[in-house]
Amino acid sequence: MDEQQNKSLSERIERLEAVVEELQRALKLLIQAAAQKDLEISVKARETLAPKEAPAEVLFQAPPPAPAKPSPRPPEPGPPARKAPAVSEAPWQKSEFWLNKIGIGLLLFGVVFLFKYSIDQGWLTPPVRVLFGLALGIGLFATGIRLHAKRRHFSLVLLGGAIATFYITGFAAFQLYSLVPYSAAFAFMAAVTVLAFSISLRQNEAVLSLIGAIGGLATPFLLYTPKGSLPGLVGYTCLILAGTSIIYLFRGWRSLLWVSVIGGWAVLIVGYGKGIPSGPGKAALRDLWALQSGILFMWLAFWALPVVREVLEVRSPGRWVPPSLDFLKVPVDKEAGLLMCRSTAHVLAVSTPLAALWFSRALWPLSSTAWGWISMGGMFVYGLSFWSLRRWDGLKNLAYTHGLMALALLTIALCLLLKGNVLFLTLAAEATILHLVSHRLSDRGTAIAAHILFGVLAIWLIFHQSWLYQQTSMKAEETTIFNARVLIDFAVIAAAFGVSRVLRSPLAVRLYRFAALIFLTVEFCVLLTGNVLFFTLVVEAAVLHLIACRLTDRDTALAANILSGIIGILLVRRLTGGFTFVFEPEGRAVLNWQAATDLAAIAIGVGVSTLFRSKAALRWYRLVAHLAVLGWFLREFYVLQNGQAYITTAWGIYGVILLVLGLRRNLGDLRTAAMGTLFLVVGKLFLVDLRMLEAIWRILLFLCFGGLFLVLSYYFRVLWKASPEPGSNK
Repeated sequence: MDEQQNKSLSERIERLEAVVEELQRALKLLIQAAAQKDLEISVKARETLAPKEAPAEVLFQAPPPAPAKPSPRPPEPGPPARKAPAVSEAPWQKSEFWLNKIGIGLLLFGVVFLFKYSIDQGWLTPPVRVLFGLALGIGLFATGIRLHAKRRHFSLVLLGGAIATFYITGFAAFQLYSLVPYSAAFAFMAAVTVLAFSISLRQNEAVLSLIGAIGGLATPFLLYTPKGSLPGLVGYTCLILAGTSIIYLFRGWRSLLWVSVIGGWAVLIVGYGKGIPSGPGKAALRDLWALQSGILFMWLAFWALPVVREVLEVRSPGRWVPPSLDFLKVPVDKEAGLLMCRSTAHVLAVSTPLAALWFSRALWPLSSTAWGWISMGGMFVYGLSFWSLRRWDGLKNLAYTHGLMALALLTIALCLLLKGNVLFLTLAAEATILHLVSHRLSDRGTAIAAHILFGVLAIWLIFHQSWLYQQTSMKAEETTIFNARVLIDFAVIAAAFGVSRVLRSPLAVRLYRFAALIFLTVEFCVLLTGNVLFFTLVVEAAVLHLIACRLTDRDTALAANILSGIIGILLVRRLTGGFTFVFEPEGRAVLNWQAATDLAAIAIGVGVSTLFRSKAALRWYRLVAHLAVLGWFLREFYVLQNGQAYITTAWGIYGVILLVLGLRRNLGDLRTAAMGTLFLVVGKLFLVDLRMLEAIWRILLFLCFGGLFLVLSYYFRVLWKASPEPGSNK
């Protein structure tokens, strides 16, 4: 009936279009005729109004033709009035969407309550109840099929309710009433699952496949019997998942894929928890292999199949189009659909192998070495996948995900195959290579993986240094810098510092360099003590200053200044006897390792200051070195008999040397330091030496320094090589 009405309507439209064309042609002819008649009238009027004295040839000469007026074009029919686009309302925004779902839910609850009431009253026997459930399901199913063309959403609710009713009926017939044997009930439930899948494909509705997948996976548990076998459960589950995988391959319903993923792994977990017999018997081995077969099948179904569909979409985009939001039937643009589909493949490419590896390790009591080689095999599989996918322009990101997954499996394999120091060094080498690859390819994801791996190494290094400190403090193990484990620590720290040279982010560069310097300093503090530790820190600070000067790196210079500040505090502590000014020499005055170490540290600090471009930093470093020299003399000579005299003499000679150098080289800062030192000597003569020294020492010191100051004042201008004034001829 509908086809006849459509045909009649199309014939009427064709006749109307023909009539309109005839009218347009007639109107055009009328307009042309009216224009020709106007031209003839104008010619006759000119002949009538012509002057009589005009020559004959003029009279008989045809008037010049009037310029032809362009014939007016027939009015073209304007474009049809555009109707305001109807605002498409999403299904969940319609009242019908909620009403029909609430209605089917209430209906099913009502049926359940009716069954219970009938059982309580004794009205319906079990066979009648089962037949009533079948009749209700058939009625809902038939009504849904009939209304699908006109009321699609309402039809889906009825079809979903019918399938759910069939599952409930089969469950009640077997579990509650024991009316049918297990084989018949199982066959009925399987038929319902096949019906749900076929109807979903025929109607192109994903929600029906979801109901079928959930019911199909739940069937073994709804029809549970103690005689059930684990291989049968795994085989049936794989059969259901094969159906859902084929549907996903051709329709691309991601919601069905995720239901399959969650349901499939859930079935295996439940089967592993309850189905494996204890003991090393054939039954246990059979169940283990059944579960392992299911794991391998799910690995292929949940990883390989989505990747195959992505490849098909790229090769034949017209045939394998990305689906919309199939569960709610919400149309999305092409880019959003591609992104969501690709995200599904990315997530499963990462999660599926990890889940399969974890589950397999839980099944088989193999050694770590065996699992390491198995992980290495998985690394090769994903590496080949990366190599194959990278050839397609539309699959670069998916190939990249497989490359990272291969890297993760390689790391897992190394952790399982190697132990201790070898593993630590290997992971450091892997992280370094990743950073170099990231720098070469400008690849952010590889850099993130390398950062994560270096973070793991940093945590490992912290624990190792803590253990090393405990061993050293308890003297349980002799720790030297030539220990293999210590050398590996230094190698990892050097790798982190070297990697900072190729990093692009300034924040990452600072973080790596400061972390490397902190770990290096802590390693020295754990391994070394006393003068060796102090001198090592001084050398470290000097090397940092040299690197900062060579590379013009402010961050390294900052780290060197911080370390130099710490060394300055340690030096003050050493020169003041731990801030108590109680001096206990380690040996003979001046001729001891502490004195030599401190003097070498002061000399290195003065040498490092020559590298500075900042005058302020140079003055600070040299001022600290100058004060350290004074403190060094104080500590070394204080414990000697008449040590105050030696201290005053040493300070005075040191001040004179500085003054002479400052005058000869015209260095104002050096002259200032020298004069301050000499004034300090004078103050010490009056405040300390007068009270603490014997008379002979006081006489000698005052006479000697008095004469020395007179000589300096006499030769002051001779020694001073002042710079020539501007404009002089010198």
